[in-house]
Parts: sequence; structure tokens; C-alpha cells
Amino acid sequence: MEGQHSRRAVLAALGAAALAACAPVASPTPARTSEPTQASDTPEPSASARLSQKPAPAGPLIAGIGRNSAGDITNGPRTTDRVALTFHGAGSMAIARQVLDRLRGDSIHATVFAVGSWLASNPDAATWVEKQGHEVGNHTMHHLPMLTLNEAQAQSEVTNCCKELAHSLGQVGPWFRPSGTSQSNGVVRRAAAVAGYRERISFDIDSWDWRDLGAATIVARVAAQVRQGSIISMHLGHTDTIAALPEILSTLRSRGLQPVTVTELLTTTTTH
Repeated sequence: MEGQHSRRAVLAALGAAALAACAPVASPTPARTSEPTQASDTPEPSASARLSQKPAPAGPLIAGIGRNSAGDITNGPRTTDRVALTFHGAGSMAIARQVLDRLRGDSIHATVFAVGSWLASNPDAATWVEKQGHEVGNHTMHHLPMLTLNEAQAQSEVTNCCKELAHSLGQVGPWFRPSGTSQSNGVVRRAAAVAGYRERISFDIDSWDWRDLGAATIVARVAAQVRQGSIISMHLGHTDTIAALPEILSTLRSRGLQPVTVTELLTTTTTH
């Protein structure tokens, strides 16, 4: 696996932009009173962080990718020895740091689908995740149940998260995952397309770590279902995830499965 510098360069190239179609739209929820105001001495975002372009494509998709009936990607090829570790970025930063510290100890990189309100509340979160070699994607602004939203609300959820990502990283990442559902509908697909995301990333393994049923349950679910090409859904904000990760990683190693990012699993552009 290449060094940190080259990995960050590849990730930056994959998502090298902010969005074109992500013009501000009304939010379905009240404005956050905790969000910083734009004071006159606030540093101006860099040119690359201004909202001017759509997400850059992540490279050609490889053959054999699995999809659900809505066309969302659920897994990579079943012939590969790779699986994608994905985490929903929300919750306590202290817990998030412990989760990703477990991966750093094994030099493993994952994809973090960040919630926009989490990024707004933790201004250094996205850059911290990226500096560790992980890629960052869009998981909507407020983590609302996307299947219940109308067109304007759904577009707001996607595009406002784009704005948070662009402000932090100067790019919005190549991948989008809708919140509150494992399968999109037409409203969600159109909102993603307006923001420039060509694909929606789902998963074939829900670890259930968000249910707080204990580390043993998480490990058992992943071990029972993981296959070549799996996309595993986990969360940064739950303590059981911290305890479960070592055994999950051990299980993957014992089966000859290599944890990678979504980009490394699905495209011909990798960091290896």
C-alpha cells in the first residue's frame, strides 16, 4: 500500500471539485443556531472550495458490481478478495477518533459517508478523516429519512451536505449514500443526479452497530454475511463499534479478505 501522501493525492483527484448544481435551497429543518456566523475577519474559502463544479467521477467502474432493484450499488465483484469498509460520519468525535484509530493501527483505509450537520458542528472532522487516508462521501445534511421527503427537501439534503464537504475539503467526494434507507427511490435518485453523483452507494451487510446490541452481535452479523466484494455498513458514533472492530478485522484476514475504500473496491482507479 502506498504512502499517505500519494493516497491523499489520489483521493483529492477523485473528488477534485465542488458542485455546480448545488445552489442553496430551503432546508426542511430550522437553521442551526450553533453554526458560525460569517464575520468580516473569517478567512475566505480557497478558490477550490467555492461551489463551482460537480463531483469528479471516481474512474471507470469495474465489471461484476452488484445492484439492488433501484440501481444502487450494493457490492463489488464477487471474484475479488476485497471488501469495502464504510462508516456513517456522525455522533461523538471522541468515539469517532477511537473507531478510526483502530483502523490506523492496521493501516486500513475506509470510506466515511459524512453527515453535513456533523461536519458543521465539527469543522475539523472532514480534514481529520482525510488526513488519515480515508475517503469522504456525502450522507445528506441532517440524516433525515430520505424516502419521506419531497423533491425540494431531498435536493436540499444532498446539496447542503455538498456545501459542507466543499467548504472543508475543496471537493465533495465521488460517492453519495442516502440516509434512513438502504434503497433509493426516484426522488432520491433525482436529487443525487442534480448534485452530480452518478451512483448511490448502498451495502449488502448492515452490521447493526447502530442498534447498540453489543460487540458480539456486530461481529456475528458481519462474520455470517461477509463475502468477496461485500460493502459493510458501520457507524463512527457508537462505542460497540470500537470493541467489535478488532475481531471483524481478524475475521476478514482469516478469510483472505482485504478491507479497502469504496473507490478501491469499485473502480479501476486505486491507490495500490
